[in-house]
Amino acid sequence: MCARGKKGWKKESRDALGIVALALLIILIRILFTPAPITLPAPQSFVSEPPTRERAYPARTYPTPDRPTPSAPNRGELFSFDPNTLDSAGFRKLGFSASQAQSIIKYRVSGALFRKPEDFSRSYVVSEQMYQRLAPYIQIKTIQLQPQTPVVPQPLTEPPPRLSNSSQSVFIEINGADTSVLRRLRGVGPYYAQRIVQYRDRLGGFVAAEQLMEIDGIDATRFEMMAPQIEIDFALVRKIDLKTADQNTLGQHPYIGPYAARWIVHYREQLGDTVCTLPSLLRRNIIKTTQVQWLEYYVE
Repeated sequence: MCARGKKGWKKESRDALGIVALALLIILIRILFTPAPITLPAPQSFVSEPPTRERAYPARTYPTPDRPTPSAPNRGELFSFDPNTLDSAGFRKLGFSASQAQSIIKYRVSGALFRKPEDFSRSYVVSEQMYQRLAPYIQIKTIQLQPQTPVVPQPLTEPPPRLSNSSQSVFIEINGADTSVLRRLRGVGPYYAQRIVQYRDRLGGFVAAEQLMEIDGIDATRFEMMAPQIEIDFALVRKIDLKTADQNTLGQHPYIGPYAARWIVHYREQLGDTVCTLPSLLRRNIIKTTQVQWLEYYVE
């Protein structure tokens, strides 16, 4: 029995030593892998440190270049004028460039007439801002024409610049010319000749040369090339009867469109022919003022 007791004691001793060794191992691991405590500086240290970064990189100021503000450009002089009689020098004095002044003159030569001050804004070179500035000074003294009265165009007094011998002094009436004749205009090839005919058919004819710039691809530069050769026969302009034209015919016109055509036919069926006037359509917001200015030449 003594031997058995001694053997049991040895086993308990080994278990106790194992527990002690495991505890020491755990303590050692915690000592080795526990991070050192972070010591924060006192609040006073932040105040006492000099702003080294600000001293090393002082703020820089850059001078603003002197540029004219858009609100105060040199726009020329202001004086009373009649856009139907003012010459190129007068338009330049108002603030238009030389090319813009020449474009307005060509617009008049093509047969256009400014019957009221609002018509002056119809020219493509007259921006809305420029028109608002000049509107109080527009005084039209010429005789106003009725919308249906054709204006006889006058030929240009000077030949187009840098024309070849084959095309010099050649004027083209654009309401009756076919594609082969339209190709004699400067800057017009087969493609644009076809586009001009297609747009002319939709319009019913041109009443102003600048309507060519409503065709996609004919910008101001290309228009300036062909403008000196253009003539317009107003007798060839085809008019639309608002009282009888069907919705498809009305919708194909560039200044009416499908939306307005649908409402014109609708009101015509509901209210009769009383709605088939431009002032009535304008009051009902079926067409806009800018459309009325052009449609005066195309409806009867």
